Amino acid sequence: WQAPLALILPPGVAHDPKQYQGTELASRVRGRGLGSAPPPDVPTPEARPPAAETQPAPASAYTSKLVGLMCQLENEAIAPERAVQDLWATLSLPERDRFRAEFPQFMHLVDTEDAPAAPAPPPQPPPQ
Repeated sequence: WQAPLALILPPGVAHDPKQYQGTELASRVRGRGLGSAPPPDVPTPEARPPAAETQPAPASAYTSKLVGLMCQLENEAIAPERAVQDLWATLSLPERDRFRAEFPQFMHLVDTEDAPAAPAPPPQPPPQ
């Protein structure tokens, strides 16, 4: 990840965000189903919808656990093997099945006694 480049405006060009006249804010509010569009200027705190209405739905426990894993991996807080093993220990059986299906690339990091191996091929009939 890299920080975005700084916006350098030519001399004499001034930008005042209070003078915003676009429709993006109104369309975002309508898209969230929060009723009528706000006035074209930047809304005051009283004009904004309550925070409870604009907050996204709470993430599932599984998603929260994955976010924690990804943060640990990005920050290199602990070894990747340990991070995946710690996550695995907190997952329920249905969550483990989901993780196994969604992230097969991590399964080699999970302790083999906890992660059942792939099913054995069906037995072959003896040659005749």
